[in-house]
Amino acid sequence: MSNPNHNAVSALTAVLTMAAEGGNPHEVEVESMVALPYGKFNSVGYLVTIRNSSPYFVDPNEKVRRLDIPSHAFMDGELEVDFRMVGGFAGFDDTLRLSEHDGTLTINDAAELWELIDLVGFEADKGSGEPPHPDGFTYTITVGTGRRHRTVVAAESADRELLERLAPLIDWLTARTSSRFPKPALD
Repeated sequence: MSNPNHNAVSALTAVLTMAAEGGNPHEVEVESMVALPYGKFNSVGYLVTIRNSSPYFVDPNEKVRRLDIPSHAFMDGELEVDFRMVGGFAGFDDTLRLSEHDGTLTINDAAELWELIDLVGFEADKGSGEPPHPDGFTYTITVGTGRRHRTVVAAESADRELLERLAPLIDWLTARTSSRFPKPALD
């Protein structure tokens, strides 16, 4: 790239400076740099992968963030999450689908989700298979990238340990559902 004022050059310079952590930015090896859509205004951010390091994201304002997620998270395909919460005394059935592919999951939310997925040690688990108590909820979470998908099913009271471990992820997803307790429609 011959234009030193191009925003990709500025983004790369900022990442190299941060990745060098006070050392020589010329000694940092860049594996890849990908332009990604950012926000609602067709802006572009950059995902920069550094050899032997976590990836970095540079937003359109050139703010650099080191992402505490494995770089393979971006290489296997776009993140997709399906969440379903069923039950309760009113018989709620709330679903949520987030995907980087269709734009319902931003790069920042994807990074936050990867952190939560790592934090809770998300692995496929069908729980105990026992039904929840009559007014309890059953949660189904499917996380996928590319062709890899993992599903967890957990029922309140029957899978208490599993739910305790998944609580931060469930809380994050529940906060983004249409409404955990829908308000009645007023005419």
